[in-house]
Amino acid sequence: MSSKQAVAAALAMLTECGLVKVGPEDNLADKVNVWHLVLGDVVSDGVLKDATLAVCRAVEKQYGVVTPRDLMAAAERLRKDRIREVCKRTPVPVGDRDAVDQCAYARGWLWAVGEGLTLEEADRNGLAAVMCYKAVEGREPETRPERLLSRLSEAIKPDRVPWVGYVNKIPAKQLTGVPSGDEGVDPAQVEAVKAKLRALTNSHAVPE
Repeated sequence: MSSKQAVAAALAMLTECGLVKVGPEDNLADKVNVWHLVLGDVVSDGVLKDATLAVCRAVEKQYGVVTPRDLMAAAERLRKDRIREVCKRTPVPVGDRDAVDQCAYARGWLWAVGEGLTLEEADRNGLAAVMCYKAVEGREPETRPERLLSRLSEAIKPDRVPWVGYVNKIPAKQLTGVPSGDEGVDPAQVEAVKAKLRALTNSHAVPE
């Protein structure tokens, strides 16, 4: 989710580059609020900054005044370019997962790659996506897998990802759910991580 500070910084960059006009009669706070309302739910701070830089540096060609929709489009192209470049070198990892779990993993992994995170961070997000899928599946065994995966895709957005606040601080081996017993992994800690993920999933509104 884009913060108002990130949106204000993006507007400042665009204004300095002559791509957004702010007149003396304009209320800058109102403009920031409007741009944040449009961008906040769909673009993260990091992607917003990189997309704005691309527009300001003319990497992303723009004609006339830049609008929030232009930045959204630039951010989407940036994410797709990142995913395409990474996947040329590193395909989506395939672990000991069934087809449905692999689909969930890929959604989390690709989201992280699009955000510009490292492959290790992408793996953690993929594993977390599988766990969140399983948590919802456990509550709704009658719901078809494709429906749950569709909802997971909607949930994997900057404003809704339930694991984004802490998952990158957790060693990946603690997200696997099955401690090996030879690397000092505390089973109780693993269960605590799983419980936290489930609690966040339960408390998070998954779009219908």
